[in-house]
Amino acid sequence: MLDLTPLQTPFSSVAVGAGVWVFALWAWLSTEEQRRVETAAAFGVVVAAAFAVGAIPSLWQDSLALSSVGAGIGAVGALAGFWLLSDRSDPELFDRLVPAGIAGLSVARVGCLFDGCDFGRVTEAVPAVIYGPDTRAWQMHVVEYGLSPGSDASLPVLPFAAYLALWGLFAAGVGQWWRRRDGRGGEPAFVAALVFLVGAGGIEWLRDPAMVPGFVDAISVLPFVYWTAACIVTVGWWSLRRSNGSEQL
Repeated sequence: MLDLTPLQTPFSSVAVGAGVWVFALWAWLSTEEQRRVETAAAFGVVVAAAFAVGAIPSLWQDSLALSSVGAGIGAVGALAGFWLLSDRSDPELFDRLVPAGIAGLSVARVGCLFDGCDFGRVTEAVPAVIYGPDTRAWQMHVVEYGLSPGSDASLPVLPFAAYLALWGLFAAGVGQWWRRRDGRGGEPAFVAALVFLVGAGGIEWLRDPAMVPGFVDAISVLPFVYWTAACIVTVGWWSLRRSNGSEQL
């Protein structure tokens, strides 16, 4: 069992900044020189929208899980808006930004692991992590699970954020691999997004259910949010392939 409390402040802060840099560098290095201005502009719009929309859920509920979903919605909405308002001369814009964004988000998620703000279900399994007093995990365990206020550590929990981060990096890698295998413009982005959403929806079942709203006790709404988004992405990918097929006729 690993106590992450001593690493809480430095690593959680560094991870968010590192995630933004990974997003920027991945997108920059994946872009041909003549397209880098457009990519940089899209990157700025996406990051700004993610931070802005991600802050909205905190106005009515202190839920980092919902803030993460809000950030994702803001990023996707901004990228779609940027695409619609552009001349659409670069069909691979999504292919550069979506895998890069997923990779950046995954690195930032490591900060949640160390901070104790986004944690998994209470467990006796290995691996498990614990957090010290006054962390979000410790506070919720006192309120929801009857942990003694005098306890010097939270209950052991699954390292949920680590699983989500690893899966995100895998999904970003799949998107990059698809691009290298001469996937049609737009397809690598859909593939990376679909792999991430399907897997993340499954991993969400490992999150402590008390952290997010649910339909009933212990059933989180977030897996269904991810899988609904995956269905939308699947329809978009199918439409793209159908459009590309029609253009070749």
